[in-house]
Amino acid sequence: GNSPETITDTNRGSTTQPDVEDINQDNTMNTIDSYFEYELDITPASLANLNNNYIVDQKEKNITLPNGTSEIVKWYQFRIPINEPSSSIGGISDFRSVRFIRILLRNFTQNTILRLGTLDLVRSDWRKYQLALDEEVNNDNDNTDFSVGIVGIQENEESYVSPPGVEREQFNNNNTIIRQNEQSLVVNVCELEPEDSRGVYKNINVDMRQFKRLRMFLHAEDDQLQGLNDGEIVAFLRLGNDLTENYYQVEIPLQVSPQTSLDPELVWPELNEINIPILRKDFMLEEYQIVESKSLGADIILLIAACLSKEEVKNLSRFAKSFNLQVILEIHSEDELSYICDFIDVVGVNNRNLKKFETDINNSIKLADMIPSDFLKISESGISTSKEIFQLKEYGYDGFLIGENFMKNDDPVSACNDFIRKL
Repeated sequence: GNSPETITDTNRGSTTQPDVEDINQDNTMNTIDSYFEYELDITPASLANLNNNYIVDQKEKNITLPNGTSEIVKWYQFRIPINEPSSSIGGISDFRSVRFIRILLRNFTQNTILRLGTLDLVRSDWRKYQLALDEEVNNDNDNTDFSVGIVGIQENEESYVSPPGVEREQFNNNNTIIRQNEQSLVVNVCELEPEDSRGVYKNINVDMRQFKRLRMFLHAEDDQLQGLNDGEIVAFLRLGNDLTENYYQVEIPLQVSPQTSLDPELVWPELNEINIPILRKDFMLEEYQIVESKSLGADIILLIAACLSKEEVKNLSRFAKSFNLQVILEIHSEDELSYICDFIDVVGVNNRNLKKFETDINNSIKLADMIPSDFLKISESGISTSKEIFQLKEYGYDGFLIGENFMKNDDPVSACNDFIRKL
C-alpha cells in the first residue's frame, strides 16, 4: 500500500489502494490499454499566442506571497473538444467505455508550479448544424473554422457583462441567498465565405402562444483582425419544424462592438436586439377571444371588418384597449372606411376581392387618401414586385403583407431574400 510521509492523529496508517493497479477497485487486473489522447502545448509562447484555439479566457491576479511580496499570476481557461483528440490509442472508437481521465506532464526542463483550478466535463444543449443551410453550391468552404462555447458571469466575470435589464436569479436556501449564473452562447467562425452561413440548433417543444414577445440579445466583435464593419455580418433565427423547409426566419444586420468594452449598452447594442411582438391573427368575434389572446401573450389583435358590424368593431377594439392590446382593422372596400374608430391603431387594406378572390393593388391606391393620416397604413395581398412596394410607399403605406407570392415559389426563403434585397 501507500503510506503517508507524515503520520498524524487523523492519518496514521496505509491505504489499500495502490498507485497504478486496480484503480477502479473491481478486483480485476485489466490489461486493456486504449484511450483518446489530447495533447496541449503549454509553453510560454503557446500560452501567449492569441490564436490558441484551446484557451477561451485568461485572468491576471495580483497576489501577496508568504514573504510579503506581491506577484502577478495568470490563470488560463482551456476548453478541449472531446470529439477532436490528438490521437487514438489501442483501437478505441467511442466514449462508451471511458472510465478515467489522467493528466500527464512532460518535457519540462526546470521546476514549474502548476495549479489546476477545476477539471469538468461540460456540454451544451446547442448542437452544430452540419448540413447546408442554403442552396448555394459555391460557398461551402471546408476551411471555415466553426466552434461553439459559452461565456458567463461565474467563469468570465472580468470579460463578460450581462445584457441591459437582465438580472441574475436568486435562489433562497436556508436563509442564504445564492445568485445563479448568467451566461450566453458563443459562436466563433473564421474564414466564412460571402453569403455562406453556419448555425447551431436546439430541439424544443414550446407553445409560442404562451409568450408575449420573442426577444434575443446579440453581440458581434472581431477576434483579432480589425476588419469587420457594421452590417457585414447578419444574424438569423429560424423557428419551425425543421431548418431547411418549414420555418419562420428573422434576420438582423449586426453592429460591431469594441473588443475591450464592458459597457452593457456597447456590448449589447439595441440595434442588434431581436424584439418581436407576437400577433394573434384569427377571426376575432367575441370578447373572450381578446382575453384569451392577452393571456397567451399577444400584443396585437386583428379585426376584420367584413365579418363584423361597426358597433362590434368599436366595442371589441375598446375592450382590447382595456388590456393594452393594439388593434389592426382590416378593410376591403370604401364602404368599410366608416368602421375606423378612435380605438384602432393600424388600418390594413386587403387587395383581395372576397367575392371573386382576385387581387388588385389599385384597391390600396384608391383607398389611400381616404384613410385618416394619423393611422398607420399597411397594404395586404396581391403584391409581387418591388416596384409595387415603391409605388404603394408613395401613397403613404408603412407596411406590406406578402404571402402567396412567396409560397408559390419552390424556394420561398430564397424568393423572400431576393425580394428584400431589391428594396
